Amino acid sequence: FPYWFSRWAFNRINRKQNQSFIFYLHPWELDPDQPKLPATGLSKFRHYNNLDRCEQRFSDLIQTFNFVSVADVLQDLGLLSVCV
Repeated sequence: FPYWFSRWAFNRINRKQNQSFIFYLHPWELDPDQPKLPATGLSKFRHYNNLDRCEQRFSDLIQTFNFVSVADVLQDLGLLSVCV
């Protein structure tokens, strides 16, 4: 998705719905120089389009939002007890 859309969606989830969200990024998405594999046009587009922008977008997101571990969120929701 375009960066502006991701920022809008995450902000809406956080502030308007008062919910946390899980953000996952594949490690390969940060490597614009990865080897190009044979694939169909659509698969190539989905996999390789904007790889050169991903690292900066990720950096912008982690500067814009507060991130915590999944364990912290589950604990705050009372769904995970603390192991001592």
